[in-house]
Amino acid sequence: MASPHLQWMVIRNTSSFLIKRNKQTYSTEPNNLKARNAFRFNGLIHRKTVGIEPAADGKGVVVILKKRAGQCKPATSYEKITINKNSRTTLASVRNIIRKNKYRKDLRMVSSHSPEPSFETYILWFILVICIRTYFIFIFFCLYVMYKRFKDPK
Repeated sequence: MASPHLQWMVIRNTSSFLIKRNKQTYSTEPNNLKARNAFRFNGLIHRKTVGIEPAADGKGVVVILKKRAGQCKPATSYEKITINKNSRTTLASVRNIIRKNKYRKDLRMVSSHSPEPSFETYILWFILVICIRTYFIFIFFCLYVMYKRFKDPK
């Protein structure tokens, strides 16, 4: 096999997975966690790659690992692990899988970005819900007053 750097020089501008939009170049190849067209995130050229996809039934995620042993046999070179747990346990499991199988540390950091919203996001949603509720209460109150005036004109 050719080195990953040589493979990258060949496919970086000619890959069929490239999408060029808004002065950015994206890549849709499997096992590309960031969807960027970069050597670091490319899922085709590296010996050991990690991919994360939603499960087929919509519950949980599937972690796809490219094994080093089966490079000449594409059908057996990928290992799929399904995780059906809550978000924190899933993130911990993904981190542990990557760490224990000795995958690259930068992939561990990319794959473990928490999908949970931050505390500020919860505060903003709470404020938005309160504003919407008060707005609807005000509208219903106005409609009620108009209904009373229309029903019982004095």
